[in-house]
Amino acid sequence: MAVKFLNNLDLVGNQIKNVILDVQSGSPSSLGEGQIFYNSASTEKTIKFANSNASFKAVLNVEEAGLATGEIPMGSINKYKLEESPIAFNKSNNYIVFSTNTGLFLDGGNLFDSKGNTGSAGEVFSSLGRGNGNLWVTAPGYSKWVLSDGTNTQDISDGDTVTVGGGTNITATVAATDTVRIDLDDSVILAGELTVQGNGQSSFAGPVTIPATPTAGTDAASKAYVDDVTAGGLIYQGGYNANTNTPNLETPNPNKILKGWTYTVTVEGLFFTEQVRVGDLLIAEQDAPTTLQNWTTVQNNIDLATTLQIGIGNVIQPLSSETNLKGINVTYNKPGTATVGLDFDELVDKGAATTVSDFVILNSQDPETRKDNYKLSLSDLAQYVGGGSSFAGSSASGTTHVFTHNLGSLDVIVQIFDNATSETVYATVDRTSTSVVTVTTSKSANIRCLIQKVG
Repeated sequence: MAVKFLNNLDLVGNQIKNVILDVQSGSPSSLGEGQIFYNSASTEKTIKFANSNASFKAVLNVEEAGLATGEIPMGSINKYKLEESPIAFNKSNNYIVFSTNTGLFLDGGNLFDSKGNTGSAGEVFSSLGRGNGNLWVTAPGYSKWVLSDGTNTQDISDGDTVTVGGGTNITATVAATDTVRIDLDDSVILAGELTVQGNGQSSFAGPVTIPATPTAGTDAASKAYVDDVTAGGLIYQGGYNANTNTPNLETPNPNKILKGWTYTVTVEGLFFTEQVRVGDLLIAEQDAPTTLQNWTTVQNNIDLATTLQIGIGNVIQPLSSETNLKGINVTYNKPGTATVGLDFDELVDKGAATTVSDFVILNSQDPETRKDNYKLSLSDLAQYVGGGSSFAGSSASGTTHVFTHNLGSLDVIVQIFDNATSETVYATVDRTSTSVVTVTTSKSANIRCLIQKVG
């Protein structure tokens, strides 16, 4: 079933691609001047159009006896009148004549100009010679071409040889008749800087020697430099009994503790008069530390959480009697790790008792309040999900159809269908105001209009 348009189509200068004309086995009902179709009848095979009298006239016969599909005989061209010069047709000699004497035609495999002359070997046809009647001129010979390096140029004349020479660390080799190969030497010393561009990785088969100490933030770092700057990193030494000071971290003799040595408290006690508990970390901040200030203490003991204290807490599901708190599902997959999700199956279905005054939860998408939640009444929600935001109306005849929807917005979706066939049709739609949509058809139409507010 064809899609119907009730108004004209304006393609604004764009083309219609891969189109097939309306194929009819005879003449269809006339729709008026300009109608065009293809008559596929065996005696026709003709493109036809309707003239000002709405009568169908042939445009072109595209098939002739004995011709392959798509061919048009030269002999039939004189059947059609060309309204404008410079082209005319010579029926007796069967060739095209150009009034400017610059035409060409092919006869028996030979190329002739419009005066019947053909060129000699080495000559080409040129319209520049029409002033003196000589349309055939000697083909120009090769003179020169220009070789350039972007700054300097060199003329290369006929017979000259171009030599591609190598340079520092570069060798040029003629590898074949039409091939010059440019090679880079195995050992290359660059006096300037080497820049390697690209997003991929670059690799070296052997070690690369670089300065021992980088000077810029983007310089590569040598092994010696990395070893030096990472000295003093965290080095785990084992457990520490703070009750007995074992191993001796307060007054070791000799004191061989190094910066970065790290201990875990296994028995609580005092460390340089500071209370430490099981699980705390002790990190030396310098070699041979002697005071509490020479150490970093990372506490691991955290008290239970309260409304005023951040600490260790627990999350459990609501009791079976707390039906108004259900809806959150809590599952512990492993100790200390909880998975929290929505579980509406446990909630009570309000069903018929639901009223427009009831609320749903709304999360704000305003950048300033995105983390805030709000409530939204069902009556307000209806405005966004279809309730009170649509319109349907009919217009039985005429070419201008006015539909007053009173939805208070230009952001409306409009669809039209034929009242008689219920098929979707297309016409010009104008959102005349926030309350009115006007549909225009080229001919009188019986349509129904559906309008939906968006947002």
